[in-house]
Amino acid sequence: MCLAVPARVDTIKGDKALVTAFGCQEVVDIRLLASIDVGDFILIHMGFALEKISADDALFIIQAWQGLMEDGGEGQ
Repeated sequence: MCLAVPARVDTIKGDKALVTAFGCQEVVDIRLLASIDVGDFILIHMGFALEKISADDALFIIQAWQGLMEDGGEGQ
């Protein structure tokens, strides 16, 4: 199973973007996306941007991840 992480696009240079996810910055490959802009939210996995998502969807996913991290993934 693959899990993608939501991230905010901070800067774009060519086919790479600097993104922030859970307070950490990472450079990701954006060639799989038709177009993105600084400030957009994307799903990333293994260094690749997979999909552009809405801010509302990003918030929902972030809250779900935080819930998992708080209970150690036990689902209690």
